[in-house]
Amino acid sequence: MTWPLRSAALRYNRDSFPTADLATSEGSRAVSRTGGIFTIATGLAVALAACRGGPPASDDAFPTEPIDLVVPFAAGGAADLAARAFADGLSSAVGQPVVVVNRDGASGTIGGSAVASAAPDGYTLGFVPGGVLTSQPHVIETTYDLDAFSYVCQVTERFLLVSGRADGAFESMADVVTAARANPGAVTYGHPGVGSFPHLFMEQLAAAADIELTAVPFRGDAQSVTNLLGGHITLAATAEGSIAGQQVRPLGVFAASRLERMPDVPTLSESGYDVTTSIPTGVIAPAGVPANVLATLESGCRAAYESEAFLAMVDRTFQLPTFAGGAAFGARAVADSAVMRDVVSALGLGR
Repeated sequence: MTWPLRSAALRYNRDSFPTADLATSEGSRAVSRTGGIFTIATGLAVALAACRGGPPASDDAFPTEPIDLVVPFAAGGAADLAARAFADGLSSAVGQPVVVVNRDGASGTIGGSAVASAAPDGYTLGFVPGGVLTSQPHVIETTYDLDAFSYVCQVTERFLLVSGRADGAFESMADVVTAARANPGAVTYGHPGVGSFPHLFMEQLAAAADIELTAVPFRGDAQSVTNLLGGHITLAATAEGSIAGQQVRPLGVFAASRLERMPDVPTLSESGYDVTTSIPTGVIAPAGVPANVLATLESGCRAAYESEAFLAMVDRTFQLPTFAGGAAFGARAVADSAVMRDVVSALGLGR
């Protein structure tokens, strides 16, 4: 069995460490596509509005000009690829161009800040993985909090796995726990940065299993996998797509049920460790967007989510299509943020 891995470096005191689960949600898959036409008349209306220097039209006519979709990570990654497919579907649904704008840096918080500070008119949206909203604001200083946003929809989620080398000594999570208890701190794991979801999820697992692991941070999943395969670390915490095609052995998945593509890999709950988490990705807007504009965006969001191109890209990037409306996505962000706040605090990472 072959698949890839992730990264981290330090030991932590986890007395009274929080182990509450993050919220998870069920996805649905449907295939349809709503078409739309950007007419010459609409273009002229936008041009005339720009000449007047006023708003392009009333809220009831939204949208009457292109929409920016901010992606807080660099082009070419899973979030960016999914965002571009989503943008095409949203454009067809609302009848205006949707332009992907990459604003990467500071673990996604630069892009988050760009959305939070934009005019609340519906013409600036963000396509953001959950960490931008729920973990990073507890780790580093940000210009926003959850109240800085309107929530449009959730469209995907991803699950992390714990993996060892395919030819390594660990064949199950029970083996990992036995080794970690026999020699506290000797079992190491890689993750893509302090305060990242793989780092925080692994520390939740360590607390649930009452073991001490040593976290080793790297700059991205590729370095974690390379170091795992080279024997420099014992485990890696990665997304499903990061271990595809690599000589690794997945030992457990942070999910409520087994993954469709890896049916032989048990959940951590099955192994006796009650840690069930996932990473949602959704669409946000600045706080204060009018309700009718949000309704239009949420409707377009569902149409984009249901498009064949988007569902194909989500599958290609090892994500699970998972739709939730704006209210549900916002409620999940609040719940996940509370868990991550406690985890970060227990690790002594909080700002």
